[in-house]
Amino acid sequence: HVKGVNLEQLDVEWYEQQCEEKLKENQKLSWQNTTSEPLDKAYITFVLDDCRPDMDVVADLFEEYDVPLCVAAITEHFYYPASKGEESRLQVCQRVVKNGGEILAHDGVALTQELLEDFPTKYKHFYKDKKYLEAYGFDVQGIILAGGEGQVVGSQESDAWIRTHFSYSDLYGVEEKGEPYYHKRIWLINCKDNYQEIIQEAVEKKQWVSFFFHEFAEVDEEKIKEILQYVFDISQEKLEITNYKTIYQKFYQDKQESTKEEGVK
Repeated sequence: HVKGVNLEQLDVEWYEQQCEEKLKENQKLSWQNTTSEPLDKAYITFVLDDCRPDMDVVADLFEEYDVPLCVAAITEHFYYPASKGEESRLQVCQRVVKNGGEILAHDGVALTQELLEDFPTKYKHFYKDKKYLEAYGFDVQGIILAGGEGQVVGSQESDAWIRTHFSYSDLYGVEEKGEPYYHKRIWLINCKDNYQEIIQEAVEKKQWVSFFFHEFAEVDEEKIKEILQYVFDISQEKLEITNYKTIYQKFYQDKQESTKEEGVK
């Protein structure tokens, strides 16, 4: 139970509200429907995945620089203590939100075709985790999909499930998809030595870049400090650190409702 919420009742609500007929209707939609306004400057988003033990220390660093951090949260980790032993990982997430950050849904399993064909797995992936986070008091608008072989995000069926419950997602495991609903992230471990080039290109072209990492054991604290300082040395008129929600509210518009009218046959 979460805050006295009856999770069995959530199951009942799922079967009542998200029946197969509704999903079949969603699968008829054309999901190429998110438009964007030109960005007024470059934007950077930092996402910490999984709620691992040292997330409290990561949150401390972002508070020190007074910039928002996004967390792709796995709810099963919430009641484990964070590394300093002063907070649970749920409490760290609550602190992140107070500092202007955002909590995104996340699951540790790649969304393969096999899992898409398994109803209970889809149910957990796209509904139950979101409801858990909302029961904890978080406003959950987006989902960060897990990596792994066989990822099928971007297919007609996975689009229907994702779009039913979330306003935006990332593009993990898919090379190209020509619309901004899915925003592909960059793993910091792969760009520790050329992050400056990526950021400078974003500034020159007024792009949004989303970096992610899992813990300081992967990308050490000094490197994250170095990156944050590099961003800080660029004028805020040219570059801003923000969260997903702000980007989508300012620049993206989901035209799902109009598409339903035009796309359902």
